[in-house]
Amino acid sequence: MVGFVSLTLSFHLKVVMVHLRNLLENMVEEEETLKTRLMSNVETYGEELMNLCKELALPPHEVSCKQQQKTLLFILLSYSENRGLEK
Repeated sequence: MVGFVSLTLSFHLKVVMVHLRNLLENMVEEEETLKTRLMSNVETYGEELMNLCKELALPPHEVSCKQQQKTLLFILLSYSENRGLEK
């Protein structure tokens, strides 16, 4: 590198690495928060569905674990795609 003393270059590389690490940690925290909120919403809406079935005198609507996984994956992928378009 022309014009950079190795000590200066080393310092700048460390600053960049710290910045990248912080960005990645923030991204992981945000995704974990979103996952927690999503799981909470799934539980809440499942309870609401059960209550509606009772009120309407319908048989309980049961969703298999596999179907829940598919639905969650679809929601996450849709969210990721929409979020990518926003940026």
